[in-house]
Amino acid sequence: MLQLEPFVYKKAVADETTFWWVWCDRDAQNDNELNDKGFLKGRTISTVDTPTVTGITVNTLAVNSETQKYKGITYPIGTLVSGKISGGTAGTSYTIPCVVTLSDSDVKSKDLKIEVI
Repeated sequence: MLQLEPFVYKKAVADETTFWWVWCDRDAQNDNELNDKGFLKGRTISTVDTPTVTGITVNTLAVNSETQKYKGITYPIGTLVSGKISGGTAGTSYTIPCVVTLSDSDVKSKDLKIEVI
């Protein structure tokens, strides 16, 4: 299982915030073809596991079921995972894993690091 780089975000303790795990090219070459510079290379995300993380609430993670625009880039179906995260303790950092199974049965994991403020 490939472990990809973590991303660091901040959230307020009282907020329920939606976070995104981006699995394909962040430079708008998101055509789901082999020339995609991201990790999918023509594959899509089939399933995602919702983790249990002590001290913070991770609501169900979901794969995008329609084309999604995020930070000015349009992503095809099956290339993003989103989830609402709430709670936590101020001053504490949490690592939220996102484990996906791809359309070719390959399993990948990407961590999201969240600092609660």
